[in-house]
Amino acid sequence: MEQIIPVILDSVKCNGCVGCMKRCPTEAIRVRNGKAAIQYERCIGCGECVRVCPVQARAEAPDPLSDINKYKYKVAVVPAAVYGQFANLVNPNYVRDGLIALGFDDVVDVGACAGAYADAIREFSEQSDRLPIIGPVCPVIIRLIQFKYEHLIAHLPPVRQPERIAVKLAEARIKARGINRAEAGIFLIAPCAADILKFKTDPDTDGVISVKGIYLKLLAEMNKIKRPSVGSELDGEGAVSGANIAVPFGFEPRSVLTADGIDNVLGVLEALEHDKLTDIKYLQLYACPGGCVGGTLNIENPYLAKTRLIRLADELDKNEVAATCEKCVEIDRDMCKRTVPYEPKNIFKLDDNRAVAIKKTMEIKRIYAALPHLDCGACGAPCCMAFAEDIVRGVKAECKYVKSSVLADGRTEQ
Repeated sequence: MEQIIPVILDSVKCNGCVGCMKRCPTEAIRVRNGKAAIQYERCIGCGECVRVCPVQARAEAPDPLSDINKYKYKVAVVPAAVYGQFANLVNPNYVRDGLIALGFDDVVDVGACAGAYADAIREFSEQSDRLPIIGPVCPVIIRLIQFKYEHLIAHLPPVRQPERIAVKLAEARIKARGINRAEAGIFLIAPCAADILKFKTDPDTDGVISVKGIYLKLLAEMNKIKRPSVGSELDGEGAVSGANIAVPFGFEPRSVLTADGIDNVLGVLEALEHDKLTDIKYLQLYACPGGCVGGTLNIENPYLAKTRLIRLADELDKNEVAATCEKCVEIDRDMCKRTVPYEPKNIFKLDDNRAVAIKKTMEIKRIYAALPHLDCGACGAPCCMAFAEDIVRGVKAECKYVKSSVLADGRTEQ
């Protein structure tokens, strides 16, 4: 399978400051010869390296808008966070009509799938004996669990994330209109790098376009609209699904824990792994601050975008906007059900041969014992344990506090 690159590095801009390396939750970054390098097999697309880079040496790698021209019929799948990027937006159809003007033939709102997602989660919770349920809303969280917390995979329900439900809904619409699927392109308008990693490997999705990449063109088309189209599939509940606000109905507030920001999420997962969340039934976790509005592919401050979504939700509920039934296809259970089980992805495996892996583990422990345990990052690895692992994997690196001979033959002279 082709390696998907969610984030690219400009080595000319990079000054080797190690900030990104220290922030990466899966230790996917190393700094060698004064430049950072990403080990993409460990990347979960959280965007933290983009967020913290002081010289903007990193950028996401979405598809260009021109890619939609490869298809006769084009569908845009729009997460609710997109609506929070525009000031004074009281009608989501300005965005929908703007996307149509840019060349799309149909628009599917991810927020319109929020109710179906909530129903699927509730149904699973009534049958599950493995609580709390970890809501599969953020692809970063899913990959993080697969990479680092494989014992928690059982807490992930067999329910598709809302974006995936929306993609299935788009496919159903295409089929209902008698359009050949091979001639139709489904494109996600993505608020974060994780969507690039997730949906570029999704066989049902044909491309991922960033919010920031389409923003100015979309805004220009929206400003031309004097009277938007009538009706909307988006309601108030769906609108706020773009921020870490709403949770599936049916859970008591005291049994729900929400968290956003990668550090907070790591703390929650550690607590769950140590059986400290026995009174919680549902976890809603986002890697980005504030939820999807905090994605690095967005334009606006996440807190401002969150406020805008709340205002839009109030307008939608107040006006009781009716859905345009001629464009609707009912969301059934099959669209919400995940058919492929989640599997662990042991990116830290040292060797396929168990005996060799054990030997390498012992060697890592030996080297680590000789290191100063400062986790300073001066060696180009995020911590001393990662440095020891790099040495065992054959990487040529040095620690200024320990002589090279120590790493080679086990002597403890420093």
